[in-house]
Amino acid sequence: MQVSSLGMRTIMAEESFRAVAYQVNKKEILHDIWSIGWGHTRTAKKNMRITREKGAELLRLDLAEASSIVNRRVNVPLNQNQFDALCCFVFSVGETQFISSTLLRKLNAADYTGAANEFPRWIYSGDEIMKGLIRRRSIEKKLFETGVLNA
Repeated sequence: MQVSSLGMRTIMAEESFRAVAYQVNKKEILHDIWSIGWGHTRTAKKNMRITREKGAELLRLDLAEASSIVNRRVNVPLNQNQFDALCCFVFSVGETQFISSTLLRKLNAADYTGAANEFPRWIYSGDEIMKGLIRRRSIEKKLFETGVLNA
């Protein structure tokens, strides 16, 4: 499977576009990380500038990687909405956090409801609750459960 246009739009709505690279400041990160576009970090560097078109290209590459992770790590059937929600989640938390998560463990045990109920637990940056993550996880959970974002 791959991320649908709805999945891509969901991520674009949650990750503000930034044309100029900025430093990601997370308490748990010990080294400098730069981000650009819609949350792209892999090749972002200080003073880097991009267009929205380049940002979309980088996002598509990042989502291809998230899709690959979900395709490799999830062992139960998914519908497109579930897949998109998981890719959005993986894009946010990364593969290492995803593969060690209770969300994935429950999902691979075919406990879809239990997996959905894990999304709201992922709202912290370090010890701090992040309002943006509360909203994002709510959207991911709703997409996972129903595919409806604005209900």
